Amino acid sequence: MSSVPNPNRVRLIWLTAGMVMGLFLGRVRTGSKAETRNDSSDAPVENTPSTGLSSRTSESEESIHASRPVPLARHNDASAEAIIAWVRRLPNERTRDELWEGILSGIALSDPKLALETALEVSKHGDRGGLGSLLHQVAEQHFETALWWYQSQPEGEQKRGWAEALAGPWAVNDLVGANAMRLTLPSGNDRQMFTERMAESLAKRVPNAALDWANALPDPEERTKALAAIAGPLGERDPEAGMKLVMSLPKGSDQNAFRQILRRWVDTDLAGAAAWATTLVETSSPGEVSIRNQALQDIARATGFKDREAGMAWLDKLPPGNSHDMAVHSFVSAADGYDIALATQAAMKIQNPELRDAVTAMTLGRWLREDAVAARAWMDANSIPDAIRQAARNR
Repeated sequence: MSSVPNPNRVRLIWLTAGMVMGLFLGRVRTGSKAETRNDSSDAPVENTPSTGLSSRTSESEESIHASRPVPLARHNDASAEAIIAWVRRLPNERTRDELWEGILSGIALSDPKLALETALEVSKHGDRGGLGSLLHQVAEQHFETALWWYQSQPEGEQKRGWAEALAGPWAVNDLVGANAMRLTLPSGNDRQMFTERMAESLAKRVPNAALDWANALPDPEERTKALAAIAGPLGERDPEAGMKLVMSLPKGSDQNAFRQILRRWVDTDLAGAAAWATTLVETSSPGEVSIRNQALQDIARATGFKDREAGMAWLDKLPPGNSHDMAVHSFVSAADGYDIALATQAAMKIQNPELRDAVTAMTLGRWLREDAVAARAWMDANSIPDAIRQAARNR
């Protein structure tokens, strides 16, 4: 069976979940007079007196979803317990899995303890209740309840795995307590993820406090991971400050944060990102060269999509070298889908002869296919060598 979800089935499942939660949250308003079904089935729908939820448990998913919405929409007195009982009675495990997370998320808004206990219970019986994401949601909205529930659970590997869901809200509400909890986790992935979630959440709300906390961590590896996690949220407020933090980190720890900040900066302030990138210098450090090349290439590609004339002018300001040529190549790869003539002209700016000839032949080949007359006129006006012409015709 294909693993790709059937879109109609997914829509039906979430329609059903939405209607159920609409009942619970008081969004469904109906008259007291019962409606009659309009389908052709003769089978009766038996509703429990207290909830109005159908107890029919047909093995057919189609019949479940065809029959549920109408009786559900008749009533507005369904309780959280009744909704949970209704989902439990569904015979298909996959359908239950797809309903639990959305329904428990809604119940958590008003009864977080019940939602968490139910998620824990159904996970023990094989259903996926989305306990980790639910615990994080509850911690964001009702931190004390989430913390009490977590601390009431028996110690063990499962409980340690849930700690990450609490880390961010815990750090914001009680940094001392969250750090004490972090230190109880064994060194390894659980502790690392807890540390990073703490750093991210703090940085989104109180970036200076996040930096002070991270810089004070005694373990160098944990300190680096925390600072790298802070860089992204810091870069949302101040891209240049985020980049400065990224570039202060040891080589190899900065790539994800760097790309995250740069992409957002390019999207929101391309001119500012371009001006910053030109201040970077070539050095013998592999880490810094990589950052400079990557920045110039990403910005050149963005100008090729968004502002080609400005991009051409910006490329002319770059000092010669490999990073200049790679930036031009990135610009050409983006611009040739919009202005093939301009892209071909840009390719000629590449200083490395082999790369210049190869990129020029590539763009010329496309230009010849799109507008042979204009392409030949340009080649003649610019004295393009026969070897490049031939390579372009062969593409």
